[in-house]
Amino acid sequence: MIKSFPATRVILCLACSCWSTVQAQGPAPRPVVDLAIERMGGMATLQAVTRVRFEQMTLWHRQTFEDRPYGDVVGSYERVTDLRDYSIPAWRNTRRFVGPTTGGPEIVDLVRDSVAARLRPAAPNAPLTWGALNIAYVDERRELFAFAPERLLLLAATARDLRSLPDTSIDGVAHARVQATIDRFPSTVFVRQTDGMLAMVRYRANHPNDFGLAPYGEMEVEVWFGAWRSLPVPGTTGIRYPTQWDISRIGRPYKRITILGAKFDVAATPDSFVVTDAVRTEYQATATRPMWDLSLDSARVMESRFALLGAQPGFSPTAVKVGRRWVLLEGSSVPARTEQEHQWLVSHDQGSGFGAMLMTVAGAPRGSIAWFADKGLPVYLGRGAQRGAKVVLANWKAKPDASRGVERGRWAVFDGDSLWVEPFDAPGTPGGLIAWVPSLRWVYQALAVDPIVQGMVMDHAKRRGWKVERLGHARTVNAPAPATR
Repeated sequence: MIKSFPATRVILCLACSCWSTVQAQGPAPRPVVDLAIERMGGMATLQAVTRVRFEQMTLWHRQTFEDRPYGDVVGSYERVTDLRDYSIPAWRNTRRFVGPTTGGPEIVDLVRDSVAARLRPAAPNAPLTWGALNIAYVDERRELFAFAPERLLLLAATARDLRSLPDTSIDGVAHARVQATIDRFPSTVFVRQTDGMLAMVRYRANHPNDFGLAPYGEMEVEVWFGAWRSLPVPGTTGIRYPTQWDISRIGRPYKRITILGAKFDVAATPDSFVVTDAVRTEYQATATRPMWDLSLDSARVMESRFALLGAQPGFSPTAVKVGRRWVLLEGSSVPARTEQEHQWLVSHDQGSGFGAMLMTVAGAPRGSIAWFADKGLPVYLGRGAQRGAKVVLANWKAKPDASRGVERGRWAVFDGDSLWVEPFDAPGTPGGLIAWVPSLRWVYQALAVDPIVQGMVMDHAKRRGWKVERLGHARTVNAPAPATR
């Protein structure tokens, strides 16, 4: 079922390369939307849908800019129970991870109107209790509800700014296009002229509060709808519903949602959407700032040459001092966070500050690259990150960047000290870099947190004749180097 995902990428690429205007003026906008509503089951049916429970399988894609087959896929699956009440609005999302390295308890997230909460233990081995969850989940609920197909068409039909655009052809199939503001998102809805069915929606959005999406700035998003099925809706003749949603962001596959089952206007237990006053108070006090806007209280300079720039979930931003300047490793979520880190370094290491950024992994650089571009400071990137850098910089509307694409080994010199950087391919993620600072006898590769990559890094250093006593990677900037084989 899910193994057909490479076609998603092919469809997206064809769509991007095959837009062609087939007539100067599209049809009147409202009949286009009305026909798509009729094809789904009619206005009365869509209006009757106020509560739904989906059983889903979600496949996440890795946000890279590679063209090699399967390079954009990571083996990350989630079995999801998605319970929604559009009238409140409220969303209860229960996630269970599937895969060889996953496990542990399920995650239950709840968003009720403007408050987010998660069911979790207050301490290891403690009973599960509700606690506040970051505002990014409120943002996610808003976007998810706006572009659910049963809501999208209703919102388009009632939009004051609904207007038609010229028809277009996607891979030889004629599509009518209408444009409208959908819950404050500027959007274009595509309806196939061959069958009158909703095909796709394209819109622009940013996620300034989210760790994973904030680095991309304002981005283009597409949601493609397919695998239509007839499903019952109580009190109506039923709904025709797309059971596959393929989502792309910044022009690349982002995730595939497969609807395994759907029950419309399903009854929910009375406590399904309850958020207590205590959780609301906690949320307002602790969770309305962006995920990346964390305290720098834990930041510190170690041995005068290494910096830990505050703790963050999954990884902690770090830097290494070369000469009198600091090199930021891998970057931070957004330019504003980079500025916070820069000011912290200036205040704790007088006369210093960032001099460059180094990204040793493939994929899209983090938002820091826009900060460095605006300052005219170099960013050292491997082949696997260079195309992504152009997209991120464009989304942030940054100045022309000073990035240094590293195709072969080179020195970066700062005040008489130097850092050597050269290409390095980790398993499954080609196009990265490896770095070595001779004065520190320190080698760095972010993915060396994995034992396989760590062994490859140390073997690489040995073959190159580098003197290495310290190792840095995504979870520690300065650890004793393991013995080579």
